[in-house]
Amino acid sequence: MKIRFLKEKDFSHGFIDCLEMFGKSPLNMSNMMVVYKQRKKHGIKTFVVEDKTTFRIIGSASLILEPKFRYVEKCGHLEDVCVVGTHQNQGVGKKLVIHVLEYAKANKCYKVILNCTEENYTFYNKLGFKKHEHGLRIDLT
Repeated sequence: MKIRFLKEKDFSHGFIDCLEMFGKSPLNMSNMMVVYKQRKKHGIKTFVVEDKTTFRIIGSASLILEPKFRYVEKCGHLEDVCVVGTHQNQGVGKKLVIHVLEYAKANKCYKVILNCTEENYTFYNKLGFKKHEHGLRIDLT
């Protein structure tokens, strides 16, 4: 298992399978390439887990680094953590999140925040995340 940054070739080597874990609308490859380039331009870090045997992507997570006005350090936003079903409950997600947290710390983040479903709370809690304040959302479309 190797954790590294997302590459364009990963879209045809399992990355889409990870994204489909979220169960949203069908994925459009040309739109995904546009988004991939926008994310790179804005410095959003997307990490992938590559299976060393098959060279397929089996996990992914993104980190947004937000410079803060009140602090010298940044706030990290952990997003879109996923592991393909055949590799869940094997420690892949844990290793991936720990890797992202180490990257955030090395890049001067004073905290990393995330939103998750109730069913994923225990997973993140075991990694040291604690409930803090209240997350709210408004859907605009």
